[in-house]
Amino acid sequence: MESTRSANRSRVSPGRSGAVFWGLGLLLLLPSSPVRGQDGDGGFKLSGPRTSGVSNRQEPAVELDLQQLIDARGLALLTGDDEAARSLHGLVARWREFYRERLASDQQLKQLQGQIDSLFASMLRDPRRPTAELRRVVKHSPLEQRIPVVGRWLRAIFWRAGVLFPRDVARLTADERSRLCQKLRTASLPRLMESWRLRVLVWLLRDRQVLRLSARRDERVAEITPVSLSDCPPTLRQLLQRYLDMLANLRLRAAEKQAPGQGRTLRGLLRGLRYMDTIRQASQVTGLDHRLVTRLLIQESAFIHQRVSWAGAFSLAQFLNIALKDIWQFRHRIPGANRLLAGVSSYQQLRQQVIADPRMAIRAACIYFRRLRDEVALRLGDKGRRMSSEMLTLLSLELYLLRNGMGQMATFDSLVESRLSWPQERLVLPLVPAAGGMLPDPATLLAGWMEGLVRRLVERKVSQAVFQGRLARLHQALGLAAYNAGMQNLIRASRRRGPLGPLSFPLELDETRNYVDDILDGMELISRVEHLASPLHDMDYRQLVELARRACGGDDGTWKLPPVQPAAQK
Repeated sequence: MESTRSANRSRVSPGRSGAVFWGLGLLLLLPSSPVRGQDGDGGFKLSGPRTSGVSNRQEPAVELDLQQLIDARGLALLTGDDEAARSLHGLVARWREFYRERLASDQQLKQLQGQIDSLFASMLRDPRRPTAELRRVVKHSPLEQRIPVVGRWLRAIFWRAGVLFPRDVARLTADERSRLCQKLRTASLPRLMESWRLRVLVWLLRDRQVLRLSARRDERVAEITPVSLSDCPPTLRQLLQRYLDMLANLRLRAAEKQAPGQGRTLRGLLRGLRYMDTIRQASQVTGLDHRLVTRLLIQESAFIHQRVSWAGAFSLAQFLNIALKDIWQFRHRIPGANRLLAGVSSYQQLRQQVIADPRMAIRAACIYFRRLRDEVALRLGDKGRRMSSEMLTLLSLELYLLRNGMGQMATFDSLVESRLSWPQERLVLPLVPAAGGMLPDPATLLAGWMEGLVRRLVERKVSQAVFQGRLARLHQALGLAAYNAGMQNLIRASRRRGPLGPLSFPLELDETRNYVDDILDGMELISRVEHLASPLHDMDYRQLVELARRACGGDDGTWKLPPVQPAAQK
């Protein structure tokens, strides 16, 4: 691929290739349009848009592709270097227009995009798919793709049963072993899997396929859009080179294995730079910090728009339908919402545009977060007016994560929608004789009302537990920070804190933040130390299967875990 990209780049030199074949008389016609002519490998010879300014042919050209050019402008927007972003905007616009036709007509790119769109549409239907259909999908999926997930399930089942070592199986009673074998069956055999396991498996298989196809699509775009800036002014080339060097360093940081959390954030950031103009504009309109919105979208989707969670949350912001309905219902009360939703006339149209356009998903995410921020301030009353904007942002983020997490844990689109749609799903009710006629059985209607009431109580109880747990972690962090740095130092640090300090805890001192993170991470590690000390932690799928067979050796022999294919052992 790299050799192909080099060959493509060598064919692009604005204002040169046309002069070789068509003479000086046609030179002025070439800069504004691509000239097609067969070259040695059957491709096209392209002459890109000439950039105004004095050319310096003694200096080496800056070689890159269109996506790198867009990312360089996005990095300037992210860091607040608006002057550099304006300087690069015209260059991006000219080269994007230059390659518009080629990007639209490339067959390989069309095929990749078609596969991604097809997967996206299929994943949007998955939360509503019957269990039997999901079972068929899992049954016909390659075993080597299921191994990582099923292996984790088997390991967790053994641990919950108290099996930390293979010899622990002998200590189980007959009833304990029977329950263990039943759980192992339902976790590994597609014909016996529970509905939620089927949905998780189908989601994982398709999500990983979306990730692979998205990476191949980006590689293809880079291959067919080489950019050479030999005719650019030296100052513009130097400015661009500065941001290209920054991008290269960020890619190196993203590949480092020493800090996996940092690497995930940076990889998501590098994909999100292409949307930075929309993020800046939508954040400004809604009064949010664009870096907060960027980090939020990295957390939700890593800036891959065609991702759908197993619970049905979709797009860059991983929206559930209930969140979009909330946006539409309260749009007139949210600052900037009417401007960002200009031309949208209904909730259905909003949902369609969020699914079709990642930039509309970004606008909707900003509106929704501002809606939650206003709700937090309203609930706090006078305290909200006296609270700092950073703490208000932190509490709004907690509310966002709480609502999103609760929706993701639901086995249907949302608890509210399931309650509203319940009568339609059970439209046929048994009839009973009453007053000389037949009426729907009131006991069935009462049972439905009781079911909805129980769900609301469970939702409230679970949401309170989740929120209290998150706040407890925050309080622990603040206490540890004060212990390490001293309260006065912490107060002084809070006064000079950056706008995104609350996202990792309201601490500005690097030493203190590392101290807090190390202790909290260590607490999580200690809480599962028995699992880390168990040899099952290092067992692969085949070894776990053999242990399961040994544990269930007293069965009637009709049940077997699926064998491992040789290719999956690598």
